[in-house]
Amino acid sequence: MIFGLEHTLLVWHRALSVLALSSLLVLFALPLAAQEKTAPAGKQALVPVKGMACSACARRLQKVLSKLPGVEKAEVQLEKEQAILTFLADSKASDKQIEETVRNAGFVPGKIEWRPAGEKKTEPGKPQ
Repeated sequence: MIFGLEHTLLVWHRALSVLALSSLLVLFALPLAAQEKTAPAGKQALVPVKGMACSACARRLQKVLSKLPGVEKAEVQLEKEQAILTFLADSKASDKQIEETVRNAGFVPGKIEWRPAGEKKTEPGKPQ
């Protein structure tokens, strides 16, 4: 009889431990998932890129970036050391995904700036 009670308590202890651990996992995973920025509908990502030495580098990066899910258009500007990605309205691309793609192509991504599609970035000191 004692064995039966001990066994039952052990089973319940294991079940509650699994439940508590899974609750902690969800508790800590949700804020991390919420921090991931996704591409806003009808938006562009301006990605500074270091490490491009020639027009062949720019063409290769443009080809790789254009294959990202949800990218409508990818434009890489060698002189400005940047890539401009225009996303479809239903795109789910994230900053992390873009950065990994740039790194995997052999370049160093900078901080990604999001803006409405079609907006031209003005340089400091120049009127809009």
